Amino acid sequence: MDKEIFIQSINNETVFNNAFFKKVFGYSMYDPSFLTRVASALTHIGGKDIIALYNQWYQEYKVQDDKMMKDTSQWYQKECDKQYQNYLQKVRGENGYNNRTIDYQFTGFSQDW
Repeated sequence: MDKEIFIQSINNETVFNNAFFKKVFGYSMYDPSFLTRVASALTHIGGKDIIALYNQWYQEYKVQDDKMMKDTSQWYQKECDKQYQNYLQKVRGENGYNNRTIDYQFTGFSQDW
């Protein structure tokens, strides 16, 4: 559904549920003036309380989204750490760092400096 058709379809018989709020949110992500136009359409049909319901829905959505993004970023950081540790083990193994002993001496310096 086109966003213009969506706005024109707002009337007293419109069902104002999660699907409606998601569409409003989705269209408003790419068109900042979209929320104002929807609010105008809702005000025109006497649906100011729907604006308050959308704001409540958005706040709840934002809390859930922030939690999901935090959880995802924590998981991703752990995955990156694992991959980095695997990379280090591979590089160290290929270069022989794991089994290398100190076989050099500095002239003029004690070995425990």
